[in-house]
Amino acid sequence: MDTPTRRKVHDEAEARVLLAELASSPESLSAFCGRLGIDGRSLACWQRNLTRRTRPTAGAVRLVELVASSPQRRAVYRVLVGDVAVEVEDDFVADTLVRLLDAVRAC
Repeated sequence: MDTPTRRKVHDEAEARVLLAELASSPESLSAFCGRLGIDGRSLACWQRNLTRRTRPTAGAVRLVELVASSPQRRAVYRVLVGDVAVEVEDDFVADTLVRLLDAVRAC
């Protein structure tokens, strides 16, 4: 038995109109969509997405400024080559590190 091809809901505006009609109809989602030739999964998906979008949040979102309570330590990176260590901080110059590693490699 062939099942009739049902069309998807085109956009949000159409979905809202159909969902409003469904809400005032005594029909189930399946019966409503079947009568109109609409894919029930498409309308159900729109219903879920629109419900999620309009769901109230648990609380108002607010930004909170974070202030360090103590001076932050600078990060130190250590590169080990054999038994030689090269340490640099966050503000190191990459070209200088490359020259240092070349010098260590040459040893």
